[in-house]
Amino acid sequence: MIKKLYQLISANKLLFGIFLTSILLRTINLTTLPIFNDEGIYLDWGWREIHEPGYLYYSLYDAKQPLVMWLFGLLETLLPDPLFAGRLVSSVFGIFTTIGIYFLAKKIFSKKIAYISSLLYAVIPIFVFYDRQALMEGAVTCLAVWTAYLLVKFLESNL
Repeated sequence: MIKKLYQLISANKLLFGIFLTSILLRTINLTTLPIFNDEGIYLDWGWREIHEPGYLYYSLYDAKQPLVMWLFGLLETLLPDPLFAGRLVSSVFGIFTTIGIYFLAKKIFSKKIAYISSLLYAVIPIFVFYDRQALMEGAVTCLAVWTAYLLVKFLESNL
């Protein structure tokens, strides 16, 4: 198992470096920024939706889809700091977005373009900033990228 992992990493050193950069930029010092107003609201909704009876779809009153709130609430249960828990969920979405951009660009263009586009997404400050906050933007971006990738794959298989 370790030998296969080492072979995979050594064969894709650049991709592993981009992936590691994305992880580091999105997870280091997650709680150093002060809490944003919307983050506090979303984290409260997540806690309520998981822990209080009758509040499972509470976020729908404000037209926010509940899945991300449920993930916030679940991780708030496991980790002692609710801000860290919510921001970790968003960071994971950002990391999956980086991976999705690589696969989408590789499928549509080339491997070289895939490296460039995923590296740009991994290091551009505005993306890093929003992926580090417990907001909806990271999840929406992740969903959009993976939906586009699956659509391209689906269209390719039916042609």
